[in-house]
Amino acid sequence: MSKMMEAALCYAIGGWPVFPVRANRKEPLTTNGVHNATTNLNQIHRWWTEHPEANIGFNLGAAGMMAYDLDPGSSLVQLTKDVGGLAETYVQDTPRGGSHLLYRLPDGLKVAPSTAKVSPHVDIRSYGSYILLAPSETKHGVYENLNPEIPIADATAEMLHTAALAREKHPERDTWIIKPDLPENINAAKAWLRGETEVKGKICEIAVEGVNGDHMAYATACMMRSYGLSEPIALDLMIEVWDPRNDPPWGAEADDFFRVKIDNAYGMYATSPPGNMTDAYRAAKQAEAFEARKVGDGMEWQEGPFRTVDLAGLEAIPDVTWLVPGFLPSEGYAILFGAYGTYKTFLAVDLACSIAADQVNTYWPIGEHGPTIFMAGEGRSGIKQRVKAWALHHEARPVDLYLTDPVPMLSMDEAVMDAYIDQALELHPEGYKLVVLDTVGRAMAGGNENSQEDAAKFTALVSKMIKRLGCTVLALHHSGYGDAGRTRGSSVFSADADTVVRADADGAIVELTMTKQKDAAAWPKPKVARLAKKGDSLVVVAPLPGDVARSQADRDDQAQRDTIVRYALAALRSRPVKTWSIAALARQMRELKCSDNLNTLKSMLGNTDRGWCRHHPALIPYRNQVSQVWETPAKLPPLELKYALTVVE
Repeated sequence: MSKMMEAALCYAIGGWPVFPVRANRKEPLTTNGVHNATTNLNQIHRWWTEHPEANIGFNLGAAGMMAYDLDPGSSLVQLTKDVGGLAETYVQDTPRGGSHLLYRLPDGLKVAPSTAKVSPHVDIRSYGSYILLAPSETKHGVYENLNPEIPIADATAEMLHTAALAREKHPERDTWIIKPDLPENINAAKAWLRGETEVKGKICEIAVEGVNGDHMAYATACMMRSYGLSEPIALDLMIEVWDPRNDPPWGAEADDFFRVKIDNAYGMYATSPPGNMTDAYRAAKQAEAFEARKVGDGMEWQEGPFRTVDLAGLEAIPDVTWLVPGFLPSEGYAILFGAYGTYKTFLAVDLACSIAADQVNTYWPIGEHGPTIFMAGEGRSGIKQRVKAWALHHEARPVDLYLTDPVPMLSMDEAVMDAYIDQALELHPEGYKLVVLDTVGRAMAGGNENSQEDAAKFTALVSKMIKRLGCTVLALHHSGYGDAGRTRGSSVFSADADTVVRADADGAIVELTMTKQKDAAAWPKPKVARLAKKGDSLVVVAPLPGDVARSQADRDDQAQRDTIVRYALAALRSRPVKTWSIAALARQMRELKCSDNLNTLKSMLGNTDRGWCRHHPALIPYRNQVSQVWETPAKLPPLELKYALTVVE
């Protein structure tokens, strides 16, 4: 038995759910990572039999714990001040000079992870996140228990309060935009509490003593708030409708117990707007009352999607902020387009991962990090491989990346899209930084790309996502038929976007040309990226010193020259042991269906300054440098595959 298996089994016996992580690294070995964590000894034995040196990942939230993850540069003294004191608890050292401080949570309470919000260089790890446990090891060193004999302390009320504040809240989480206790919402809540209906696939579960009582009571109180009920009505319904279903009911103790859970759900632990799951809330968001509000020294009015400001309010409009400086404006709309094979999806995956990860040095200069959604029209497994390659290359995990499929389509019912956005906001009430739509063509299913009306509908779909998710949208699109310099279909696509960038590929080199930038100057010259193999996929890397951006005209000229070389080689190799005059070789190329006219071919094959063929490496073996004529040797030189001519009659 390996030392890793022995340690993993010991943790599991103690009730700590664990899962295998790649040896000497931090990436999970299981498909669902932290969500596969278990205390099942047989499963753990199977995992570590297959991967005896695997590191040990620990699902803190499933164990009812949280951890302060102190990175290098943090201060224990400062953290103690920021969270109102730290009780002595279980601590382990991390290889880079940091530490993990573990604390137990009250039953049923979930703490969301956060990054450097409670104290400088200190992250919170808990629900949905994990840490490595000793004796796991990375290239930086070994994780070590400093005081294994000391029990894990309980998190204090002040710790829980600061952790709750660290989680970003929806900006309208305390704003009631609907009237509380609408009759239709009370009736809907009753039906849900009785188990008669589902909300987004969620049924109202009962509480079972000793299993999930605290958690279910808190979760049910949260749903009452989402139904738009006031605290007194929520209490009445939980006592009258829900409690009799529980095993056993709280009975006489329900009043005091439920009040505490409702206080938490409606108070400092609330993250979403009240009533956010009701039709009334959605209607109110779509048509808020026309009223004036103060903006700087001026005023602003809003009616539905329309905003109006006076001159003084105009001066108070904030300057543009950047998700990716000079490229993607925050809450903007960008299009990345190019022909097939120009690595658009690789570029977009790299960008999404770079934003969804913590501070990582990547190709893109990221201005803001945060949750990102990649909406794929096809190829889920391909996206998986590209994300894995990115993580392998950068030795980092894009923890806030979500993959959704399919892309939203014009033919999709509007209520379906609204429900998807609601679900996305449940995961991250504060919204998202980036949504990638791959591709416009997939989203236009049921529509016509050449129709201005349908293209405008696509813009409306993008606008809805920007408004409700607070995100930037990057749409991937194809080049126009016969015109690589523009987007395919209606001109509305490019006209409505804030930013438009064209991708051109030349082998492993990608050139990015900005053709439109609304909020700043366009790039003065194209940017260059390189694709490199990592694991089972390609990743975007910085260009090498010799990588030079070539213009489209240069690429077109190279493609034309490659075609000429193919025909010249085919002509020369058609007659072994033959001496060719320039005119004869040109005529033979025409016989093989070369489209260039005879005089053009003669000039390229000849001895003048325009005769570039005589210097081409693939043609030099056929050139008599003394007599300046073309010759086919008896033994033909090897033919590179890229210069093999395929003639289609």
